[in-house]
Amino acid sequence: MNAKALALLASPYTYPIRAIASIALMVALVLLSITPLLVLGEEATFMHFADHRMMFGLKNAADVLSNFGFLIAGALGLRAVGARHGTKRDDRTLHYLGFVVFGSVLATAFGSPYFHLNPNHESLLWDRLPMAIGFAGLVSLLIADRISARAGRWSFAALAGFALWSISMWQVFEFSTPYSALQAGSLVAVVLIAWLHPKGRLENRFIWLASAGYLVAKLFEVSDAPLYELTGFVSGHSLKHVMAALAIYALAAAFEHIDRGVSK
Repeated sequence: MNAKALALLASPYTYPIRAIASIALMVALVLLSITPLLVLGEEATFMHFADHRMMFGLKNAADVLSNFGFLIAGALGLRAVGARHGTKRDDRTLHYLGFVVFGSVLATAFGSPYFHLNPNHESLLWDRLPMAIGFAGLVSLLIADRISARAGRWSFAALAGFALWSISMWQVFEFSTPYSALQAGSLVAVVLIAWLHPKGRLENRFIWLASAGYLVAKLFEVSDAPLYELTGFVSGHSLKHVMAALAIYALAAAFEHIDRGVSK
């Protein structure tokens, strides 16, 4: 490799490309290693829920009502983002991607109860679609904050396209692995970005709290029936909703604290 090529690779203008490429490679390696688990987990939990009790005239009431936390967390997040009035393009990028993330959460607060009232292939679309866009927005938000705003904008275009493709693959062909990979890959990407690029306007402590909360939520999800059998009154899926909402609240808190110093 000649000196000109080496200088180009070392240029600060290629830094976002190199940073995203390295993160994408690590995410891909992790996903390749856990692909069998993604498929098995999807088959094991797909529309098979433990708690079917009716309350207040609602079928599957616990799984329906536990989505209320998304309404609160999404509204708080939108309020925190809306309180910011950035004029620089970098600020506007964080602003818009924040609206995407918390707007998707607010949409999930309506889509998920709709699905749980009558779980079927058609109603599941309104649960998964906003979440898929939300995952794309979240990863792009962290890229915009920690790498560059321009990289965040391009990442969102690519990841939103992948999100819509994953939904169409499931909706048309009932092939859920791309959507499962989007969920798992988003968590891995967020963790890697927070670890490899810890300094940003969104404080790392909130990113770690959100990541841990979502991981616990997924553990609750795959323990749906065992937890219901153990407690007799609450299922793992209902707890998943509660814990995921708390994770989103941590992201809202990151926006509330965005002007209080750079993360360490």
